[in-house]
Amino acid sequence: MFDNILLEQEQIDLLFALIESLASVPREKRIKFGGAQTSLGTAIIFHAAIPGQNRTALPSDIEVLHHAGLVNMNYTGPSNFNFDITPLGRKYYEFYRGKTGQPSERIENQSKIHVTTDKFRSTYPLAFEKWSKADSRLWASESHGELSVIGHL
Repeated sequence: MFDNILLEQEQIDLLFALIESLASVPREKRIKFGGAQTSLGTAIIFHAAIPGQNRTALPSDIEVLHHAGLVNMNYTGPSNFNFDITPLGRKYYEFYRGKTGQPSERIENQSKIHVTTDKFRSTYPLAFEKWSKADSRLWASESHGELSVIGHL
């Protein structure tokens, strides 16, 4: 079903972050994402689901998601646009999440995605720093002797 959709990892990450941000908003209160292209060539994305934490992205990444049918995008001015996630975009998310590893790996991957977001990093810098240290020690070749330290981090 999704064999003809070819995305770069940054585009997948963007789509998934947008879908996950909507999870906190009741379906009947969901509105379109708004966006504005900056003079630096990036786009600022804003939505009630990401209050005070506007997200940046490349406009071309949003256009790629649009051309793949995963978002529905409309330009509302020379540098302004709005978009929403299509049902195909939601199905792509469900499919991709379901195929990436065993259930325990999917939970681990989901947790890692949440902790590594810009929002988490800026809101909880100390927690992010400790998590980063624990993560790097866990995958080091001598991690067995440091499991207690990793657990405390």
